[in-house]
Amino acid sequence: MSFSMKKIFGAKEKTPLGFCDAPQMTVSEFFFGENPNYPKYHTTYRPLGHIHRVAAEGDAARMEILLTLGQCNVYHRDRKDRTALHFACVYGRLPVVTILVKNNCEIDALDKNHTTPLMKSVQCWKQKCATVLLEHGADPNIRDSSGNSALHYAVYNGHQEMASLLLQYNADIEQKTKDGFTPLLLALREKRVEVAEFLVRMGADIHVVDELQRNTLIYAIRCGSKDLSVLLLERGIDFFYKDVFGWTALRYAIEGHCTFRQTLLDFEESLHSNKKDKEPELQVEPSTSCILAKQIDAGNDSLARISSCPSPETPVLTMKEDENSDARVNCSSVELLPWPKFVFGLF
Repeated sequence: MSFSMKKIFGAKEKTPLGFCDAPQMTVSEFFFGENPNYPKYHTTYRPLGHIHRVAAEGDAARMEILLTLGQCNVYHRDRKDRTALHFACVYGRLPVVTILVKNNCEIDALDKNHTTPLMKSVQCWKQKCATVLLEHGADPNIRDSSGNSALHYAVYNGHQEMASLLLQYNADIEQKTKDGFTPLLLALREKRVEVAEFLVRMGADIHVVDELQRNTLIYAIRCGSKDLSVLLLERGIDFFYKDVFGWTALRYAIEGHCTFRQTLLDFEESLHSNKKDKEPELQVEPSTSCILAKQIDAGNDSLARISSCPSPETPVLTMKEDENSDARVNCSSVELLPWPKFVFGLF
């Protein structure tokens, strides 16, 4: 359920903006279904010029005749600045793509939306066309009017093979959209978990954050992916990193009733154990997250009763009592941040 619908019907969010409350529909799922296998973009990508119609229909013989007789040229554009190569890539007309490339067409031609033929072939799942373009020098790092590169299109579609192909031709794995989304962060936003894991293994920066400072581990919890979360932890993601609401990934997991939250709790416990081993004279009291998890498991979702508990990264330390002194020093408890004031909007 979207945040606006929750506001209308009075539903209470468990996490800021309902980010990890329950399974949510992504933008791509809304338009193309849960497992899109073909973006329906080409249905409105209608050719207007003669050469554009021939390219869209895939009539390679007629294309050869038109170009040989000089009746059309490969540089001709329609009112939206689209070339014949754009149409051939959208409809997957590989023989026509090959002919146009051999006739020295503009391989990185930009249409009105600053979209290249390579982007269209990636968007429409035409991998063979994309391969031909890349082999002939197409630039995979050109960005459209929204800042998307060809790799962003591949990630948005969940097309791992296409992403791998683009990376082989030096696509920038850290290129950001105008909204600040790298391919990895976009994959997580769109719940393309397999693609996200692939990008992590290919060396993508796991420390990137969105406009609300939510990191990749928080997104992995939102996706409900235990394997990806463990992979991020193995790669050194900051376990105690907080977003603008002051929430850590562990708190999102606990409050959002994540199915593998115990794995995260065990990881936190191991961190505290390692710290205790390095400082044998210090006694570390139970962490806040453990208390929080027990209270939620008991059916109490409110944080009000544990507001005076210490945060996970600041355990209460009790100094050992000196033989000649009755003094005992305790660190003061740290209150958890109050519930944030949510912003009305959709995510």
